[in-house]
Order: sequence, then C-alpha cells, then structure tokens
Amino acid sequence: MWTTNKRDIATGILLMLMALLLVFVLIPFGVVEPKKVKFAALSPSYYPRLVGYCLLAIGGLIVATRWLGHNQTEAESTPQQSRSSAVLLLLFSILLVFYWTLPLAGFVLGSALALACLLLLAGERRPLMILTISITVPSLLYLFFTKVANIPIPAGVLEPWLNRL
Repeated sequence: MWTTNKRDIATGILLMLMALLLVFVLIPFGVVEPKKVKFAALSPSYYPRLVGYCLLAIGGLIVATRWLGHNQTEAESTPQQSRSSAVLLLLFSILLVFYWTLPLAGFVLGSALALACLLLLAGERRPLMILTISITVPSLLYLFFTKVANIPIPAGVLEPWLNRL
C-alpha cells in the first residue's frame, strides 16, 4: 500500500504529463489559429495554453512539496484518501458530461450547470451565490469571446436568445 506522499507524487506527475500533452500535442493539433492575430490574448490557443502551463506548475508544486514534505503513515491517510478519490471521480464525471453535452446545451447553459455542480462539490451551499456565479461567469465569458474577441462559441439551445445580444 502506498503512503499519501507517494500517491500525491504520482498524482502530481500524472497532472504534469497531462499538462504537457495538452500544451504540446492537443492544442497544436486541435486548435485552429488564424495566421495573424493582433493581440496574443485573442488567439484561440492562448487561454488553453495558459491553463496547461498552470496545470504543469500545480503538478510540479505537488511533486515538490510532497517530495520534500513529511512522511505520513498509511493509517493517517486512509479515510481522507477514499473521500479524495470520490471527489476526484465526481470532478472528472462532471467534466466528461460537460464535454459530451457542450454541442447540444451550448457553452452558457452547459458551463452554468457544470459550474453549479462544481461549486456544490467544493462545499458551497448558499443557493444565491451558486446561482449568481453559475450564470454570471459563463455569460460574461460568452459575451467577451463572441462580441469582443470575435471567437465563435457554441450557443446550443440558447442560440435564439444569445443571438439577440
């Protein structure tokens, strides 16, 4: 049985590998970019690449802190491990459902539902806060990318209403 430090180091390495795959394989082959972009922040690959580098840094920090940190015994790690595994499984499930439903639901509706689920998963219990954040953040992102950056975002079932904006 692995100790928590070994599991965390393996998780950090896995996160770093996923980030490297995102930055050096998925984005270059999956994101279509115009030949000339006036501002780097308006490039379609800018924000995904930024997320990839952040994930790489977070994975590196996990590995570094656990590598240099104190060892835990297996008995100390067991109850928290099962909860962490369940939360991680739920997180990936929410993101997978979001990915599958994005073309039909669209960015705003899909992101609002996914964000509400993620806020609940993170422990937020105030309905007004969940509702406000879940609606405001995707709506503002949609408006920024479609109106300011002129980057098409899937509107899904809300297309008739979003086209009026």
